[in-house]
Amino acid sequence: MEGKGAALQRMMSLKQEVNNLKKQLFALHQQKEASFRKKEDLKKQCRSHINEFRTLRNSIFSSSKEKEELRKHRDTLNTEFRNLITKAKEKHKERLKLLKKNDTHINPSSLKEKIERLDTKIETEALKFEDEKKIMKAIKELKKKLEEAESMKVILQEGAILSEVIDATKERADTFHNQLTEKRGVDKDKYHKLRELSKKVKAVKKEQERAFQEFIALKKEYTEKTEELQGKLKELTPLLQRQVSSRERYKQQKVEHESRIIAEKERAVEEKLRSKKKLTTEDLLVFQRR
Repeated sequence: MEGKGAALQRMMSLKQEVNNLKKQLFALHQQKEASFRKKEDLKKQCRSHINEFRTLRNSIFSSSKEKEELRKHRDTLNTEFRNLITKAKEKHKERLKLLKKNDTHINPSSLKEKIERLDTKIETEALKFEDEKKIMKAIKELKKKLEEAESMKVILQEGAILSEVIDATKERADTFHNQLTEKRGVDKDKYHKLRELSKKVKAVKKEQERAFQEFIALKKEYTEKTEELQGKLKELTPLLQRQVSSRERYKQQKVEHESRIIAEKERAVEEKLRSKKKLTTEDLLVFQRR
């Protein structure tokens, strides 16, 4: 009896341990799945940050090429601008040189009229040699002044055109410079965002690694608990089977015992009938069950 009591006590203890292990396994399974989902969510988040990082980096690379082209255009125009300024200074020196030699108020049209009048005078009048010589000298001087006046006019026209070209060149150079400056500002913001994304990727990767290690630890504990449960069930199963067998034997013995009692009562009723003794109510019930 002591052996049966110990076995029963052990069986009850194992049942409790099995129930506790099942509860622990259920809780571990929930934690393990939550940890796995967290790891996968972090994995997706990390991939999203990396894709955004690559897109932004490619945008910066593309912008770098655009900035290089803008810089080349700007520098070319600035070089052209400086050359034009040098040319304008040379033209200005020529103009000053001519201004020193000539009256700035001389009208080329007036000079032409004077030359024509003198030419006409030589052709139409009978002049003395000395007078003609003086007029020819005057015409020569007037033509020289006319040439210088026209040169001044050309220089002034060229200066005006050159000034327009300088302004247009400077404006184009400034346009490229402003575009370059704007792109540098945009890229500066992009570089800042790129650094922030890099930090985010590193932080998420660290968190992802922690979640993965947590998942591995929970999976290991779940496996260990499962093995422990299997061990407990392996020990509990024979005890349960023996308990079932014991119950079946008890039921069989009870049925056999009741059958013997009924058989004895039936024999007693038959004996009373043979000896014509009075039957009791219980005897009648036994007789009816036959």
